[in-house]
Amino acid sequence: MFLLSPVLEKAMKLNINFGLTGILLAALLLAAVPAHAQSDAFGVVIERMAGTVEVRHSELTDDEWRMAEKGESIGAGWKLRTGDESKVQLLFPQDNVLILKQNSELVIDRLSADGGASLEALGGGILVNIQNALSPGSQFEVKTPTALAVVRGTEWGMDEIDEFDCICYGYDGTVALYTVDTFGDPDPDSRVDLTIDTEVLASYGNLQGPDPAGSGAQLFRDEMLDTSLYEAYEQALQDLADALRPFRQRADDLYDKLSDYEREWSRYERNDQRFQMLYLYVQVLYAWDELDELGEDYASFLKDAEPRMILPLEDGLANSAFSGFDDSSDPRDSFNWYRDQLELLEGISSPELRDGIGELLRGIATTQRDAYEILEGFMDDAEPFIDTNQDLIDQLQGLIQPSGNPALSLRWKLFDTDNDGISDVDETMLGLDPFDNNSDGFITLLDPDDGEELLYPDDSEVEFVFEELDTDFIEQYDLVLTSSRGRQWVARDVDNDTTVETEFLFGNGGIFADDIVADGSGRRLDLTWQIVAKVDEDELFAGIAAANPDFASAFGGTIASEVRQLAISAPFIDQQVVIDLEGVGRTDVTWDGQLFSPDTLRIRGLISDVSDLRRWSITVLFDPNVLEFERGRRSGLFSGSTVFFSNNSSGVVTISGQVPAGDAGITGNGEIFVLEFRPAELGFTTVEVDEAELSDSFDNPIDAEPGDDVDVSVDSVTGATAGARDRFKR
Repeated sequence: MFLLSPVLEKAMKLNINFGLTGILLAALLLAAVPAHAQSDAFGVVIERMAGTVEVRHSELTDDEWRMAEKGESIGAGWKLRTGDESKVQLLFPQDNVLILKQNSELVIDRLSADGGASLEALGGGILVNIQNALSPGSQFEVKTPTALAVVRGTEWGMDEIDEFDCICYGYDGTVALYTVDTFGDPDPDSRVDLTIDTEVLASYGNLQGPDPAGSGAQLFRDEMLDTSLYEAYEQALQDLADALRPFRQRADDLYDKLSDYEREWSRYERNDQRFQMLYLYVQVLYAWDELDELGEDYASFLKDAEPRMILPLEDGLANSAFSGFDDSSDPRDSFNWYRDQLELLEGISSPELRDGIGELLRGIATTQRDAYEILEGFMDDAEPFIDTNQDLIDQLQGLIQPSGNPALSLRWKLFDTDNDGISDVDETMLGLDPFDNNSDGFITLLDPDDGEELLYPDDSEVEFVFEELDTDFIEQYDLVLTSSRGRQWVARDVDNDTTVETEFLFGNGGIFADDIVADGSGRRLDLTWQIVAKVDEDELFAGIAAANPDFASAFGGTIASEVRQLAISAPFIDQQVVIDLEGVGRTDVTWDGQLFSPDTLRIRGLISDVSDLRRWSITVLFDPNVLEFERGRRSGLFSGSTVFFSNNSSGVVTISGQVPAGDAGITGNGEIFVLEFRPAELGFTTVEVDEAELSDSFDNPIDAEPGDDVDVSVDSVTGATAGARDRFKR
């Protein structure tokens, strides 16, 4: 049973008569009408309403009562009435307001553009506020069976109106009251003025008062000005609209599905694909049930939401449309429910209804009718074909159920009732039940577990293990890996225990390197994997084709296992790398008239433990007056990389480079380069690392600090010698 919202329940406790037609018209409440919207020159606007509010006109409604519409404008010759727990607020010309309480009736005899009006209140109660004084010569009058009230500008109320008496309350200004005779004509000599905080009882032929107003006057005014009934009604309608939307969505989905079925049938028929036609026909049979089920749910909802959705109107339209469905298996017998309802809805032409509840109900009925007509046409077209294939249809109906995954294509080949990755048709071909998940006994994936996470580079490989089919017609097995971004890699003709290097998948330049997602915590690659078996169709069909050629022609040629999730991740390493310089051999040159030490000085660079180094730029400083940079060469960890050595002749050497695309980042410690200098002049200099910029494979910076430096001296045993500079320079 449908559970009502608290607001709708509250509204129902107020006994609001939600007539179906009233609901549709009251949907105008959902399209907001500004408070005190300007009425036209001679119109009265139905500004707010709650419950049952009806209007009638001798010509425009064929003198029949119909439900009022919020925002509609009526004029002279119109009648209004309200039901139990109902109320309506009217906006007259010049923005004057009249509120009609429950079980009341009002007739509009005359209106004028300057705000004047002549009304008849035949029962119930009214509250009038002439907040904008009328122009000279104009007046606003309300006649009851026992009294006539005439004003030019004031606020007053009339309650308990019937053919015998009524009580009048004055709240502002002055109201001239007169008695009326049996013909409704006023007696000029009977005038009594109703003033502020007074009340007058108008009995037939007699006005008693004015007397000081009692407590009833204020209670009446408070009740009439209270907006809670409007708000509860509007909220109830909104709740109802919200609750109806899922039904509309189901109807739309069914219509779309049947439209696709219709197109598929035509295509298969053109190509004489008889098995596909049979399979599709079975799905249409299930669509009959879905349509019928939606109709029953919809009718049940409306009944539970409000037993009096459809009022027993005087024109004979009764609650028969909600009589429900019989037990017949033929949808034609129950679809009359929609046809009856559609006749109700088509009688309402207000364009505003398209944005309200009316549009929802109309859409459900229309879409269902369209779906029904498609089904009827489908069955008529299929009937000659069905007669010749009834045995196979009976077999399919026992095996095939509607797909459990609406996202799957409607094409017959992709229906997978049990969601085990094997289409219903394929399972039927292999002698399996398509309604029973067969993965565990068909292609069983053993390792890695679904959702397993590997840590790179610690987990250096992934082992894919599965259990082979116990059949003679499998030609080969393929391992299919797919990234979360859609990139796919297939390993053909694998064994049931296949190992793949993690570096091959996750490492820099790996198959899925471009699909790795990095954030502040690390890097991650999400994959799915499955095994796809290729079938030797000649072997398979040897015994099947002769018995059932339709099945053989429908078979797809491959069988897929379930799909499992796999993730590989690597946290970012918080590195603090030190780059040291170290002399290779002697770093001092002595002179006593000839060169004793080697004429080439070598200094090597060393790096401490580093992980996944991809790019670098290292700056080395020295005194160009003492040393002259000769050349540099890569070594150690940099041996396999592209390295550049640049010298700006001002004592700065820059060593820059990167790991080749496709190779892993550098990890480890040791020598990375060697710098060679020649002496330039007697003196002393320090060769030191000034700064280093390092980054990993994902362009994340690696912290690096200069380490040890190297002191170099060029001197002589006898002191500086003239011409030494020339002797040292090449």
